[in-house]
Amino acid sequence: MGVVLWIVVISIAFIVGLLSLVALCPIRVELAVGTVPLRLKIRWLCLAFETDHAAKTHRISLFGMTIIRSAITPKPEETEEQKERKKAKKEAKQAKKQQKRAKKRAKQRKTTFADYWRVIQDHPETIKKWLTQIALLMYRVVAAMRIDHFRVNAVIATPDPAWTGAVYGYTEAACGALRRIPKVTFDLRPDFQTDRSTAEISLAVTYRMYRLTWAVLRFFWAAPKIRTFSIFRKMKKTI
Repeated sequence: MGVVLWIVVISIAFIVGLLSLVALCPIRVELAVGTVPLRLKIRWLCLAFETDHAAKTHRISLFGMTIIRSAITPKPEETEEQKERKKAKKEAKQAKKQQKRAKKRAKQRKTTFADYWRVIQDHPETIKKWLTQIALLMYRVVAAMRIDHFRVNAVIATPDPAWTGAVYGYTEAACGALRRIPKVTFDLRPDFQTDRSTAEISLAVTYRMYRLTWAVLRFFWAAPKIRTFSIFRKMKKTI
């Protein structure tokens, strides 16, 4: 009995320690996309996952040493026979779904979006509470993020040079306020010779996991108190 108790205690301590480590250690995400091939890197402690479309590889590394590497292989083109088989399978699946829906409609009237909307309109306080909780969740998720750098290199071009100048002016004015944010860089250039705009975005953020976890827990703790599901259950009984 004593051995089993010790195993349980050690297991609980290990799980609590692992969760604490996950919650306290930040996760860094780096992303580059646009004119350059997609590059994504997620790093936590000594572990890192990286996908690089320029090198066409996925890679998982530990202490900087690659432990798993796989190639990004392009999806092979489907033959006409495969396309026909896939189409027939999809049509059979849709027909089966329609049969199930018809049987369900025969048993009881289907609840429509209008029914839900009518109930929501009858409970404006519920809408207010949900919007408040969603807004708080978004604010807390953003607050848990630290921007290490955000760079945008864009070339603005349209078929009409006059329109190119107008778009460049409006975009430059809109980005003027964003440039006041620390570690945010916008490099915009007009191009009156070509008719196609290009952009390159580079982003690196660090998520403080304890704040992100706390934000999600607070949202799920407050959501059941709104009692939305009980309102919809009563609605289904009255229909």
